[in-house]
Amino acid sequence: MSAPGRRCRLRLFVTGGSLYSRRALVTIAELTRRMPDLHCEVEVIDLLEQPERAGLERIMATPTLIRLEPEPARRIVGDLRDADSLMSVLELDLPPDGMPGLTTEGAG
Repeated sequence: MSAPGRRCRLRLFVTGGSLYSRRALVTIAELTRRMPDLHCEVEVIDLLEQPERAGLERIMATPTLIRLEPEPARRIVGDLRDADSLMSVLELDLPPDGMPGLTTEGAG
C-alpha cells in the first residue's frame, strides 16, 4: 500500500465513449478507490473534443495514460482494464524509494 500523503498526477487521453475509453475511466476510478491514502489528480482529455492535443502530446493511440508525477514519467498505451497490473506498471503500490516495477516507455 502507498505511504500516507503520497501524490500522483495522471493524464488520460481517450476518444469519446469508446469501450476502451470507458474501461480506462473505470479502472482509474477503481485505483483511486483502492488507494485512499494516495492523492491522485487525474486529467482526462477527450481527443474528439481536443484533437490538437494528440499532436502536441505525441499520442498515437487511445487510451493513453501518462503518469506525470511522481517522476520519472511513465506512459501506458492500450487496454487499461486490469487495475492490479496498472498499479504495478505505474509503481503506485511502491514506496518512493522502492524497487522499479515493470519497464514501460518513458513519457516525454
